[in-house]
Amino acid sequence: MSKEISPSTLPKLAECALFEGASGTSAAAERGTAVDLAIRNLISAQDNVTFPAEHSRAIDYGVEELKRLAKGSFVETREEYLAMAVPGLSKLGTADAVCKAEKWVADIKTGQVRDYRNQLMAYSLACMEDNFEMSWTAHVIYVDQAMIRSYDFTYEEAKQGTQRFIDRATSAESKPTPCEYCSWCKHYNNCNAIVRQAESAIALIPDVTGNSIEAIKERILSTPESLGAFAKEWK
Repeated sequence: MSKEISPSTLPKLAECALFEGASGTSAAAERGTAVDLAIRNLISAQDNVTFPAEHSRAIDYGVEELKRLAKGSFVETREEYLAMAVPGLSKLGTADAVCKAEKWVADIKTGQVRDYRNQLMAYSLACMEDNFEMSWTAHVIYVDQAMIRSYDFTYEEAKQGTQRFIDRATSAESKPTPCEYCSWCKHYNNCNAIVRQAESAIALIPDVTGNSIEAIKERILSTPESLGAFAKEWK
């Protein structure tokens, strides 16, 4: 079965060509979805927009910045009109906001600041395809940090850049690369690169065929001595 790639996986594939998202969700992801939805509904003037008071600062910032970037032009935030069909990708993406008049696409991010340039590059390519444009701007709005990162793309740059990630992710020669997204990957527990890295890091673990991250954790925690040795060496 061929590997399905969506725009949102491109930042992960830039770090590890074999990344595939694990199933399930987290409290942080659920919060991100709630904040995102509230911002988009407030922009599109949906009725009865409710959200927890503790999220109000992030939500207010997102709404204010989208309006500022639009300079009075219409901003599309309705999900049904934001599907991103990126050439070469097997799955549709969904942006958070598009302003055709100002030629930009935006994505709202909660949590820590990460590099989402490649995801927004793919969204920009889809927007240029849809609107017959040769350049587009993308904004990543980090609502918890109250900051924005913006990127300008030409059509050729976005097309070639996106294709490079597709080629790397689908190449039979690609190898797993440990990175910050490992714990989000469905291969994490049995990834050869991660298991090998952990085995090399702690000499107290014997080279036993079939080791997994869970088995290594159990070994580390098995005695106060093994836990102490690991903590001393790797903190």
